[in-house]
Amino acid sequence: MNERSMQIWVGLMMFVTLIALCVLAWMFGTLPTWIGGGEYTIYVTFEQAPGVSVGTPVRKSGILIGRVTDVRFAPDGSSIVVTAEIKNKWRIFRNEVCRVQTSLLGDAVLEFLRSTSGEPPGEPIRNGAHLSGIFIPDPNQLVANIQSDFKNTIASVSQTSSGLRTASEDLSVTLKKLSLILDDNREGIRKAIEQTNTLLGDTREIVGDEATRRQLRESIRQLPEMIQDTHETIRLLNETVARVDKNLKNIEGFTEPLGEHGQVLIANLDRGTARLDQLVNEMLRFSRSLNSSEGTVGQLIHNPELYQRMTRAARNLDEISRQLRPILNDARVFSDKIARHPELLGVRGAVKGSVGVK
Repeated sequence: MNERSMQIWVGLMMFVTLIALCVLAWMFGTLPTWIGGGEYTIYVTFEQAPGVSVGTPVRKSGILIGRVTDVRFAPDGSSIVVTAEIKNKWRIFRNEVCRVQTSLLGDAVLEFLRSTSGEPPGEPIRNGAHLSGIFIPDPNQLVANIQSDFKNTIASVSQTSSGLRTASEDLSVTLKKLSLILDDNREGIRKAIEQTNTLLGDTREIVGDEATRRQLRESIRQLPEMIQDTHETIRLLNETVARVDKNLKNIEGFTEPLGEHGQVLIANLDRGTARLDQLVNEMLRFSRSLNSSEGTVGQLIHNPELYQRMTRAARNLDEISRQLRPILNDARVFSDKIARHPELLGVRGAVKGSVGVK
């Protein structure tokens, strides 16, 4: 085989190998974008996503439409964000829900299913869209949870049956004690029943009286009026309480300034009390001086001779005033004459006479 034939066979092998790689890449969903028509990215958030990793298939109604390219926690750490690359020829709509489903062998798959809410498809999801997904537990986990719950239920039933057994035993003991008590107090119980029968007979006789029945009917008839009066009393009581509350608020508005100026008021009150105490002391000294026979006022009150002297002096003044009255009258007449006839005072009056008119 010459060199030319070798090159042809090598080229043919490379071409076949390239075709085989493209077929394998298309089968496993890793066909390059320039060959397979491109992909778009979506982000799905789950509360938990067990078994999901890079390369996990994404299906829609059982058909492979893409694969998972990244799995990470959300920034707050409370959920998981799964990044998936979907082929452009497949469209996902808003009324479809993504769920994580695991098989019995533990393999996980992301599957889009149509929502049961009945809403219309709407616009298809575009590149970079964020979706919320749901998680369907593993059947093995469901069975384990059911077994755990069943064990807890059996334990609860066992505890309940044990408690019922204990309660029945306690009830049996209680009934035995009650039977003994009844046997010991049989005579007392009989007497109590007889007294009850007697009381019922007396009550029947009282109620059987026509006058008593009439009074009972009258009381029952007046009962609505009593209830109405009670309601009126309660209403008046509420109004009174409201007024009291209003007065308390007014008092609070009055006492609040007193509390703010309390120190000044107390200081003024202290000074006023001190001055009042001083005034009381002075009045006390004045009353003592007044009651004492040594002072002027005391001499006036307790010394009769001084009182008599003052009486005689008053009489003398009265006598002098009576004696001065004619003199004052003469002086008034004299001044009137002088006013009428001023020539009586000297030469000028003699030279220039007066008409005698004031």
